[in-house]
Amino acid sequence: MDGNNRQSPLRLLAVVAHPADAFNMIGGTLSNHIDAGDQVVLAVTDNREVLNNFRLADEIAAGQVSATSDTLNAAADAHVQCMFDACGILGIEQIQFLEYEGEWLVHNAQLVGKIADLIQQKRPHMIITHNPLEEGGAAAHAVCGRMVIDAVYLAEGARLGGFGAHHVGQVYFICPAGETTWLDRQAAGRFEQILVDVTDKIEKKVKAYAQLSAQYINLHRAGKIMEASSCREAAIHSRVAYAESFQAWKPEVYPRLPISDHNLQRSEGSLKDGLDKLRFIAPYVEGVRDEGPPTNRYDRDG
Repeated sequence: MDGNNRQSPLRLLAVVAHPADAFNMIGGTLSNHIDAGDQVVLAVTDNREVLNNFRLADEIAAGQVSATSDTLNAAADAHVQCMFDACGILGIEQIQFLEYEGEWLVHNAQLVGKIADLIQQKRPHMIITHNPLEEGGAAAHAVCGRMVIDAVYLAEGARLGGFGAHHVGQVYFICPAGETTWLDRQAAGRFEQILVDVTDKIEKKVKAYAQLSAQYINLHRAGKIMEASSCREAAIHSRVAYAESFQAWKPEVYPRLPISDHNLQRSEGSLKDGLDKLRFIAPYVEGVRDEGPPTNRYDRDG
């Protein structure tokens, strides 16, 4: 048995702090749910004046462009279009931006209300978001996660002008940290409780992530990053070529102890059978090269 016995289709809401988080951290999982017929909504808490546009930041620092409203808006429009292109590769059709005031994502009641509105409107069975303890509770990822949890509670109540109370069945925290710092390792327990096998989606993940040219990403760099982010120790030890990892917020309840199909098959097979599943894919996506500067149609570096 797989321990799930879930109804279908499911409604899933993903709320992330930055556009890139939707692809390198959870893109394969979202695509798997879409292929299974589930309804997937992706929401990004972002400010058009920031949007993690590394290329524009370098151009401003070098004096190549001025940091005017027109410049920032034009760059934001281009970056947003790249995100839509990436979502199209993964099959994600429902995308929303949860805009906020100010230059930095901070915990605020207005944005919590927007997320609660989205929960009541879309009525998800489950939510994917960042760990509220990430980066010692100080980074944008952690702020996003804390606001989602607050919004989950808020959405359960009677609200003026709301869409009707809704209870979210489960919240899954993205397990890989956004940064590697002492604070993050001390604050958040990073046990990779749940692995989602995204081996069949790794090529799409690489091609989707490669669309984010504002962050200097192309096929070559995307392939390297996917090898690091989707082929971690937990995946290798579990004999999965590429996986995305999560932690459940609430205890899951079953009539008997669950075991996944993957682990059930491992218990019936040989040790070699498991090792045979550790395929090497990302560097061999068409257009990705192991050496030299990437030159292909996905490379937007010019």
